[in-house]
Amino acid sequence: MIPKIIHQIAPSNKSNWHPKWEECRESFKEKFPDHKIRLWYDTTSEPFAKKYYPRFYDLVKGYPFMINKLDIFRIMLLHRYGGIYADMDVECHKNFYEKLPDGFSTLQEDQDTDFSFINCMMSSNKNNVTLLKVLENAKYIWRTQTHSRRVLELNHKSSPTRYNIAKHVLLVTGSPILERYKKEINTLSTEEFKDCITHHLTSWWK
Repeated sequence: MIPKIIHQIAPSNKSNWHPKWEECRESFKEKFPDHKIRLWYDTTSEPFAKKYYPRFYDLVKGYPFMINKLDIFRIMLLHRYGGIYADMDVECHKNFYEKLPDGFSTLQEDQDTDFSFINCMMSSNKNNVTLLKVLENAKYIWRTQTHSRRVLELNHKSSPTRYNIAKHVLLVTGSPILERYKKEINTLSTEEFKDCITHHLTSWWK
């Protein structure tokens, strides 16, 4: 059973919030009145990993970009508490709780692409073992994807844009960390959910 919790992560500095985000947050409060809405801040990712997932603390601490840390943080939140994770720029049009299967689920592109899993909206029961496997795979990928790791580390100090690091961000903490366990993950069709949510793509974490 999926716990009735919705997790979201935002910059602790509200001046970095996109104007659309408050509207998106309100849409979940309106459509999921029986759910607890939990807002987490970017600055919490490392302390949270250190306290609850010490095995992966060095991994989270070592990522040069906040977006990488938060990609892993959302997996940890779903493992520890269960529930639904939604990006701040996901707007909810109707309650989709009954559509969610038990277990770990994530959106997936309906067409065949290099990065088919989409982590802007996911759900899971508490203590799902696949989520721990995903964390282990993230650790393995960070250790072995030496080119992407070098690109991210070098760009970290040179005011990077989304264009010269986006692919490498995805490679180390995006869809590939999920692909290895795709047989254990429930896939939610983007076509099936298009009347439930809109992803406005306003976020870019540095």
